[in-house]
Amino acid sequence: MGGAGTLSGASLSGAYAITPNIAFGASFTRLDFDGSDATSNELFMTFDGTDMSGPFYGRVALGDGDFFSGRYFGVTGGYEFNPGSEAALSLFRSLEDGADETLYLLQFQHSGEMFDVDGRYFGVSNDNFSQLDINFSYAVTPQIDVLADITSFDNGDLVNLGIGSSYEFTDGIAAYAKLNRLTDGSDSINGFGFGITFDMGEGSLKDQNTYERVLRPLYFNEGFPPFI
Repeated sequence: MGGAGTLSGASLSGAYAITPNIAFGASFTRLDFDGSDATSNELFMTFDGTDMSGPFYGRVALGDGDFFSGRYFGVTGGYEFNPGSEAALSLFRSLEDGADETLYLLQFQHSGEMFDVDGRYFGVSNDNFSQLDINFSYAVTPQIDVLADITSFDNGDLVNLGIGSSYEFTDGIAAYAKLNRLTDGSDSINGFGFGITFDMGEGSLKDQNTYERVLRPLYFNEGFPPFI
């Protein structure tokens, strides 16, 4: 698809809880693509009521970096239906003069004993770009999972379908293999991917920083191909 390249990313966040529900922190992110780097820094405040006061949580961020073409403001509100099932809505607005741009993001995930599903819808105001991701996992046996996913760009103009399976060798360590097909309605690309996953615990939407929530899924999709 036009040549090879190496893409890497890293993000570091830290926060201090002034109360059991409210914390203030900072996040630093850097992407590198064949020697060209992009960075983003932000300050944020989080509210987490899921353990004490109720099922709601939220995040407010003020940042500056290359990902949003300068300064931006972000707000996230989420709801935890029960442990392992939650949804979140985020809006990110550019603060640069003359920039009429808003990013909006809807996320959901459910983690059950046999069935897991997570998804996200990402869109940009005043732009035709959108991305819808839905991922499924079903435990056929305690060791074997069936995997399926669909990614749709620009409301279906470009669609990536994947199906595969994973086998857990030991607690938290599994190998997977997936077949993928990317099509734009007339042309298609077939791909195959395999790898090893290390499960270090269930991640929560409420703990994600802006990079993990908005940008990482755009650059690092599981399987083939990555979207850049």
